[in-house]
Amino acid sequence: ALDFSSSESKGDELTVETGPSGVVHDEPKTKKEYITALTLLLAISIHVTIETFALGVQSTTESFLTLFFGIALHKLIVLFSIGMRLLEKYWRRPLLVFFSFVWIGTITFCAGGAGILLDDANLDEVAKSLTTACLSCFSAGTFLYITFFEVLGEETGLVIERIAAMLGFAIIATVNLSSSLFFKMTANDSDTLKWCLMGSLFVVAFIMGLLPIWLLPLIKRFHEKAALLLSTISCFSGGILLGVCFVDMIPEAMSDFNDWQRLSGQTVDFPWILTGTVIGFLIVYVIDGVSTFCLRQQEQAADKAKANLAAQSMERLHRATICSMDAEGQLKIIKVAKTEKQEYVSTLTLLLAMCIHVLIEGFALGVQPTSESFLMLFIGIAIHKVLVVFAIGMKLYEKHWNNKKFVALAMSSLAVLTFAGGAAGILLQDADLDEVTKALTTAILSCFSSGTFLYITFFEILSEETGHVIERLFCIVGFALMTTALYFL
Repeated sequence: ALDFSSSESKGDELTVETGPSGVVHDEPKTKKEYITALTLLLAISIHVTIETFALGVQSTTESFLTLFFGIALHKLIVLFSIGMRLLEKYWRRPLLVFFSFVWIGTITFCAGGAGILLDDANLDEVAKSLTTACLSCFSAGTFLYITFFEVLGEETGLVIERIAAMLGFAIIATVNLSSSLFFKMTANDSDTLKWCLMGSLFVVAFIMGLLPIWLLPLIKRFHEKAALLLSTISCFSGGILLGVCFVDMIPEAMSDFNDWQRLSGQTVDFPWILTGTVIGFLIVYVIDGVSTFCLRQQEQAADKAKANLAAQSMERLHRATICSMDAEGQLKIIKVAKTEKQEYVSTLTLLLAMCIHVLIEGFALGVQPTSESFLMLFIGIAIHKVLVVFAIGMKLYEKHWNNKKFVALAMSSLAVLTFAGGAAGILLQDADLDEVTKALTTAILSCFSSGTFLYITFFEILSEETGHVIERLFCIVGFALMTTALYFL
């Protein structure tokens, strides 16, 4: 840091700091820094309060869900922008940024609760409409302040910055226009709603799967303990997958099986769901073992051929030292190639298990008979898919960081299969099969998918970590997070 002190006023000083991106920043005084942060928080708090209040006063489930999806899309983009701004200005005070978003989240929940209570108070629609309109225009004013004084006002005016501002405006306008058209088209057409939401699930899987390709290099570049951080995130994702398997997928399969028993009038005492889960696990386990065995046989034959060739060369040239060094070098090369091949075989097994899972999950979503049940299951799947696909993408990039095209192709394939499974389910639902067949099919596929998830969790994620205490704690945190999310859904 460079300090410039004036002889006339020792209180005035300028501190030049280098931020995380390598750009030189003028670090403001602490008081001014906190005042600016509080002003920004005040403006965004007013905005989210009014926005979620308007959501809470919706009188019907349909209008609530419609407005909820619109707000969720726009809030995702807006809060990401605000978070980037706070991190850029206060990167040396991460706790300030953290508690800022804790505050915003709390305000969001409280305002929504106030709106729900007001709706239950049975006020007339005229008063509700006028209140919502007044609060909305007030919210727009606070957003104008944030935009011009806190974001655009402090930039340097480069052409690339202005183009980026135009691009940001175009994105949010497109999102709002698409949302409006979407809800107009799907108001009376449940099939269109299903297809559109399946498409959005594809986009979520695609983006979250490819995000680690961009994120992990940043972590490795800026964090001194990158190895521990990455393995900790991996264990966190393992806990998430564990929660998905035991708290969501297996109980869902049992529920489907109970529906089949009720609809068919049959009673089965044998634990078929748990048996099917173990069968799914063992199938992937055997596939992985057979693939590894075949690879080892092939490499042993190659090693033997190279050893014979080295022996013949040694005998002809009579250069024991040189040949020994060459043979040692060959063995090192063979060992590296072997490790790389095994990594790809392991990855393909992981992808096979995930492909089975996303196909079955999409299928279970597609066969929902009503728009309400489809929306409820869609929200649950979307939340868990964001975490799961990101965890898998991170694992693939960690293993194949030097082959980004392979990782991108693999994660794109999972996104496509998510959509394909949902499409198959929608088509099956439209085929008007009896409910007994649908319930039994969904139960069988769900328990088989649970088994593949068990394999992914224990053999591909948790088994490869070092066993550090922090890693194990984050595994527990991941499980608790997923369990809590599923409980409230």
